[in-house]
Amino acid sequence: MMKWNGGGVGRPQSQQGVKMSYLVLKGCVAGGESRSVGDVIELTEQEGKSLTAMGRVQEVTVTKEAPADRSVALETSDAPKLTTRKKV
Repeated sequence: MMKWNGGGVGRPQSQQGVKMSYLVLKGCVAGGESRSVGDVIELTEQEGKSLTAMGRVQEVTVTKEAPADRSVALETSDAPKLTTRKKV
């Protein structure tokens, strides 16, 4: 006897393979959801290769930048000193 696994949009995706980051080049359905151009998504290696071969996504490397030093008027700050308004 065959059993239905639920199927459709809300079905759980398989967790096989390593997840990698991809940039969506053309609108498509990836990871069980509709994706727009410019989205950065994480897909399994198998699905990523398939969509890359079709020209829908491109593999990207996500890097985190160091936070900028936003301190002002401290001895360790690189920002120029603040000027105050003078009474006339």
